[in-house]
Amino acid sequence: MRPRGWEIVKVYSERVSGTGKVERIVHDRPLKDARAPDRPSTHLLVWSLDRFSREATVTKATQSVLDFEAMGVRFHSLKEPTLDTPEVGKPNLGRDLLLALLPGIAAFESERRSERVRVAMAEIKSGHRRTRSGRPPGRPVRATPESSPRASVGRPRGSPGE
Repeated sequence: MRPRGWEIVKVYSERVSGTGKVERIVHDRPLKDARAPDRPSTHLLVWSLDRFSREATVTKATQSVLDFEAMGVRFHSLKEPTLDTPEVGKPNLGRDLLLALLPGIAAFESERRSERVRVAMAEIKSGHRRTRSGRPPGRPVRATPESSPRASVGRPRGSPGE
C-alpha cells in the first residue's frame, strides 16, 4: 500500500491499550528520529490523531504535532486529512479547531468506555448480569483444603491449628 503515492520509509507500530498505564516506547521514536540530522523522511503519516497521541489533554496532543512541524516534518493524518500540515502561508482554521477538539473527544470516549465496564462488572458481581462465558468473574480458586491447610474454608484466622 502506498498512501497518497508516497514511498514508506519506516513504520512505527505499537499495540497498546489507551489506558495510559503502559509506557508507549514506540510512540517516542518518530520524534527522536525527526531530531536526527540524517532523518530519512520529511513527512509523518499517522492513522488518526487520537490513535497517534493517546493523550488525555489537548495541549499534549497538539504539541506533538507542532513539535514535528517545528523540526520541518510535515504531519499527515490518513483518517483526518484536514489535520495535515498546511502549505506554507496558508492558514487552516478547521485544522486548528480539530487539533484542539479530537484528543478531548477521544479522552471523553475513553472515560465513557471505562464507566460502562465498571457498571457491567458491578452488575456481574451482584448477580444481575452474567459474563459472556457464563463463568464467574475473576481467577478460579486453585487451592483446595487438601493441597494447603492454610486455605481451608470455615476456620477463622487465629484459630488453633494455624
